[in-house]
Amino acid sequence: MSDIAPPLVIAHRGASGYLPEHTIEAYRLAIEMGADVIEPDVVVTKDGVLITRHESNLSETTDVSEHPEFADRHTTKFLDGANVSGWFAEDFTLAEIKTLWARERIPEERPESAAHNDEFRIATLAEIIALVNEVETDTGRQIAIAPETKNPTYFGYYGTYLDGTPLHIDISAMLVEALVSLGFTDAQRVFIQSFDLLNLMQLEHEIMPAAGVDFQLVQLLGGAVDVAFHLNPAYAALGADPTVYAPYAFGYPLTAAAALNGELFTPAAIQAMAQSYADFIAPPKDALLTATGLARPVDADGDGTADATSILTGATLDLAALAEALGIGVIPWTVRIEEGFRALNPDGTEQLPVEEYVRLYDLGLSALFTDFPDLGREIADQWAVGEAAIAASNDLGGKDILVRALDGLTAAKGTAAHDRAIYWGEGTVVLPGTIEELRLHGAADVSVVGNALDNRLLGNAGDNRFFETAGRDRIDGGIGRDMLVLEGSAGDYTVTVEDGIAVIGNTATGGIQRTANVETLLFADGAQALFATGQTEIASLYRTLLGRAAETGGFDFWAERSHDGMSLQEMAQGFAAADEFAARSAGLTTANFVATLYAEALNRQGEAAGLQWWAAQIDGGAMSRDEAAVGFLSSAEFAGHAAEVWLFA
Repeated sequence: MSDIAPPLVIAHRGASGYLPEHTIEAYRLAIEMGADVIEPDVVVTKDGVLITRHESNLSETTDVSEHPEFADRHTTKFLDGANVSGWFAEDFTLAEIKTLWARERIPEERPESAAHNDEFRIATLAEIIALVNEVETDTGRQIAIAPETKNPTYFGYYGTYLDGTPLHIDISAMLVEALVSLGFTDAQRVFIQSFDLLNLMQLEHEIMPAAGVDFQLVQLLGGAVDVAFHLNPAYAALGADPTVYAPYAFGYPLTAAAALNGELFTPAAIQAMAQSYADFIAPPKDALLTATGLARPVDADGDGTADATSILTGATLDLAALAEALGIGVIPWTVRIEEGFRALNPDGTEQLPVEEYVRLYDLGLSALFTDFPDLGREIADQWAVGEAAIAASNDLGGKDILVRALDGLTAAKGTAAHDRAIYWGEGTVVLPGTIEELRLHGAADVSVVGNALDNRLLGNAGDNRFFETAGRDRIDGGIGRDMLVLEGSAGDYTVTVEDGIAVIGNTATGGIQRTANVETLLFADGAQALFATGQTEIASLYRTLLGRAAETGGFDFWAERSHDGMSLQEMAQGFAAADEFAARSAGLTTANFVATLYAEALNRQGEAAGLQWWAAQIDGGAMSRDEAAVGFLSSAEFAGHAAEVWLFA
């Protein structure tokens, strides 16, 4: 195993995946969960106190709308390029703020957190520092903080109080002054972050030197509002000044457009940040693990709601190498585990949280923002020591285990609850007796040996082999040509179909295997069978056009053609061109041929109207016999038709 320092775990707004954000209780829980750093966003009250809110608008995260005494504080303000309506922190004194209850921002996605609505008050920066000091006194742990200056351009240049009086508040200077007055000045324990460039430049070159401190500065990437403001002539009347950057010799040509598009992700822009002020850059995680949008949302986790909206491309943006060369670090934001915040894997399957955390850690990060610091801690510690299988708590009470090397998949990784192993490699996976589920990804050919539990086994795009076990297993072979290897002879098994799923029962042991997308059954006596949940059409072409079961070599030939992209129509034409088809077809009248299609493709007799219609289409020249066969095999009835076992000749 390797032994390197794990990336820092930054609790984004506290343990905000579990409790309403920016509350003392959420920060305390984050520390208990192992966070190295807690992240408070700071805004300012009317009487000049720094409080922790993600934005100055209190509407979404407090009960302010239910306070009739504050009804007249509701207003609309111009904020970060848009008109925003609500109640704003700068129009309330701290005493008034303390009468409000905190609420969950996204209650539909986080009902457990929403259950704690109206239990906790809004925290001040001073209270958070007191919490950190208390933890150090009680435990010896030195927790760092990463305050973000929210809306500094709004507060400093064009924002107003409710009565229209200009704010003209330098929130960065206020933050440094507060930290100094509270005695929290250890440079290794303070990371000041902002999306704006100007206030970080001012901190580096003016504010911090004047205060005698040198905190670490984090440039958040994803929209520099200050640049869009100061370099847009339309905002001149609001105080925009394109010359404000001149004193800081920023070595990159800033434009209003560059602030809001990808230009600030370029090496030249990042180099200018590093040379001028930045100790870290903080891009959105989706800029590092590149993804593309889906045409429509999908239900990846099977909860009945289609929330996944993007899919990973498989490409990554290697900012870590550039940052290392410049002597700065990379801290992506923000890992959340709800389905709507996770892109699908490149193969279109659900990306479990452990996969996303590890993919990000593998990029060589300094730290990571997450709403779930317990998972961040659990995974980072295993990643840092090079665990061959990284286990992370899942929503089923068990573990999700990302297998990086097969020798790491041991019984000790499992729990008494439902555990899921994830594997992207090749070889033979032997599922330990404590783990119920295996998910294969990629296109490698993998053999899978389950255990005595009731396993759920999901194949990949390769040609997989699954081996019968004593449990009642569910097997989905995936895209490739897959085989189920059975312990008994063909006569020892029964095969039935339930809702399109083949149920293979071992009459000797009582074991049951439920399969989908498994093309071949291999029995202990050497007999093979083609199971019609995968390459059903190929088997049915043999039955409908040639009147017999597929021979092994012939099936393999057509399966290869199908795998290479040959359509059902093209395969049917190939069958129709064979001498065997010509000989058989010559011996069947059109009526008999159509009756055969019903019997072989749909496993029933044709109704009179259907028999007449299909015969008329063929005899009238509207379609050939092979085209008619394709019509049957493309029908909804065939798709829902019970899977059958086709014994090889």
